[in-house]
Amino acid sequence: MSANSPDRGSSLLRLYIDIAVWRRGPQDLPTAPLLLPLSVLAYFMVYIASEWLARRIVRGDVSNGLSVVTLALDVLYVAGWYWLLLRLFRRSERYGQTTAAIFGCTALLTLPLALAAQLLIASSNGGIAWLAPLMLCAIAALVVWSVLILAHILRHALERPLALCVILVIAQLVSEQLLVSALP
Repeated sequence: MSANSPDRGSSLLRLYIDIAVWRRGPQDLPTAPLLLPLSVLAYFMVYIASEWLARRIVRGDVSNGLSVVTLALDVLYVAGWYWLLLRLFRRSERYGQTTAAIFGCTALLTLPLALAAQLLIASSNGGIAWLAPLMLCAIAALVVWSVLILAHILRHALERPLALCVILVIAQLVSEQLLVSALP
């Protein structure tokens, strides 16, 4: 690794944050071949860490392991969905940057979303009733923001109106949940 590798990582993180707050788009990401695998790896790591922390903090245990197979299926479904969309809209050349932005920005929101969900469950079961509405509002805000971030990325990639991109993102999220719930 070179001496400036941490600078590259922090500038990439800043890029993802800028995309998440709509200052930039997926086209601003470098076209490096390793960017997509690294973004997926970051998503995996953040997701696993958030699940572990949420279970440790809220439930006091780490015995219920998450399904790495389910997480891998999630990644494959999302990657396939956006590959298909970009192909249908004749923007296949934007696949690497678009999906890297999707996974990178999703990784940014995974930890706060998972923790808010676990706190909601804990507040409902643990007698901290005042916390439940607050966590429900936080979850709703994070979900809406996530949809808008993904739609923002898709709008840049497809060059289509934001409203259409919101519908496409919601269709992806709903179809993925239906698929997951149909699995044994």
